[in-house]
Amino acid sequence: MLGRTSRTRPSRSSSSTKGTHHQQDYKQYSYDIERDGRLIDSGWIVISVNKDGLFRDPKTVLNRIKR
Repeated sequence: MLGRTSRTRPSRSSSSTKGTHHQQDYKQYSYDIERDGRLIDSGWIVISVNKDGLFRDPKTVLNRIKR
């Protein structure tokens, strides 16, 4: 298993949200970076978003995920 993400799609793309706890908890932050690297190395497209980006410009975030 490469790791858990918020959402995966059959097209081998993964999206995940990065809340404040992801940056404040070094273990979680490190896990996220390593997991994303494993996914990318295996040919996945990884899309990360945070609350600010999602609420400031949800249309752009959704379009990014749809691609």
